[in-house]
Amino acid sequence: MLHGMGIETGIDLDTNEAKWARCSPLDLPMTPTQQLIEERARQVRATRNANAVLPSPCISVCRMDAASGLCEGCMRTLDEIAAWGMMDDKAKRAVWGLIEQRAGT
Repeated sequence: MLHGMGIETGIDLDTNEAKWARCSPLDLPMTPTQQLIEERARQVRATRNANAVLPSPCISVCRMDAASGLCEGCMRTLDEIAAWGMMDDKAKRAVWGLIEQRAGT
């Protein structure tokens, strides 16, 4: 699989010819980080109680990716991480939406 490109390659064993097949990136298995993010995002979507505290996206894998500017664990920017404690629920839900987009979940 050419990861992230939606192209699968292989050899047809009957004809010994290369074969190409298209697949969606959604067909790729989720990474453990994506699985954790998806589970927490489900919890956030299920939480509609105004008094409930929305969970932090932090999964204790705190490493910033220099190329993307995102934490490799929670997929937030440094600004989002720093502001999290001061955000209202609407802003936190917006960040959760961005995290889901970034994670491809």
